[in-house]
Amino acid sequence: MVQFYVTGIVLTSLHTDRLEVSSQLLYGSAAQHWYSFVAARPTLAGDVFMDACTEEEKSTFACLFADYCFQYSFHMDSSFAAMRHLFIVNQKSVDFMTDNAHVTSARVSVRKRIVSMQREKSRQDGIGYRLGVPKQAPATYDMIKDVRNWCFGNVTEPSLKARQIYLGVATQYCFGLRASNVCWKGRGDSKGKHALLSQDVVLETQDYKFVLRHEVRSAEYLHTKFVAVHLLPLTCKTGKWGNEILSVYDRSPEEELLRDDLIAWCVDTVAGADDLFFSHSYLNSTRRLVNSKLTERDIRSAMKGTAERLGLEPTWFATHCNRIGAATDMCAVVGREEALKMLGWKSDAGLVYMRNGSRENSMSLVREGKNSSNLDVRRMMAFNHPPNASDNI
Repeated sequence: MVQFYVTGIVLTSLHTDRLEVSSQLLYGSAAQHWYSFVAARPTLAGDVFMDACTEEEKSTFACLFADYCFQYSFHMDSSFAAMRHLFIVNQKSVDFMTDNAHVTSARVSVRKRIVSMQREKSRQDGIGYRLGVPKQAPATYDMIKDVRNWCFGNVTEPSLKARQIYLGVATQYCFGLRASNVCWKGRGDSKGKHALLSQDVVLETQDYKFVLRHEVRSAEYLHTKFVAVHLLPLTCKTGKWGNEILSVYDRSPEEELLRDDLIAWCVDTVAGADDLFFSHSYLNSTRRLVNSKLTERDIRSAMKGTAERLGLEPTWFATHCNRIGAATDMCAVVGREEALKMLGWKSDAGLVYMRNGSRENSMSLVREGKNSSNLDVRRMMAFNHPPNASDNI
């Protein structure tokens, strides 16, 4: 249909511009680590691009930079990406760090040291540590429906907090997101850098108008005028492609229900552009504006609660079970290898939590989609009826 073609053009343009600005800010911040490293090395004498060095010397400094990131608790991968970007935009060669065995070995060594520290901290805290394999079971669509029934079933007007929890759980499950993609992390005004913000969510109208979540109330569109919800995360940390456009339409009854619930959330709540998408602002008893955020504790409590109601073992479920459940359902539809590829996992560890045999149709099973953006990113879709290729024209 024309709808998907027009939507793709508009959202791609909007998202690409936002990604470019975000990437520039990220690279600018992380590049400071390289500048600091150069300033601390007398042998470089401020030579940021190491023009006076041989290729072997450049590789040696890159290895030392990996250790420098570890010592000062800088994010090594972000720092190296910013360093590489800095060299490329200034038309300098990056051969000394690209596919270089010594640099790769140094970075792997740093990662192992980080893992070792995490394992030791877990021992000291008296908790188990298993790299990349959370001890959780896969959530099912029945559990998501139960959370919705808990939210809407026994009350005339569900609280905004209950709706916030249900929508966070449902979105996490349907797109295979981590809890950090939907929840607030930190204290005070700090936010998780991977969490969806209000400015990352766009509602589409019947006449192809696009309204940001925090502008929905002022736009004064009727609820029924919106036909789709698009999530445009600047960073979602899900899969090797990242920075996807995640869209919810009405291609199945389940998808339509989630779309309508998300639209209603945008219409009924107030939040600023920089507030989390799964948050809402209100005046408390002292007339002070308060922003209530979705937390990992909310997700954990909701999943343990639905497990109890459905007669399952609550200790099997926490904040990661929705991502594992989405992956398990993906595996049932597109196969193990394709599911792993789309989620960006390097092993099949996330798909071996199934305790109850076959997972036939536990939701409108997830399918792979291909966005019509110039990024040409690949992304799983949460529902069983993605548009046909012929529908995009």
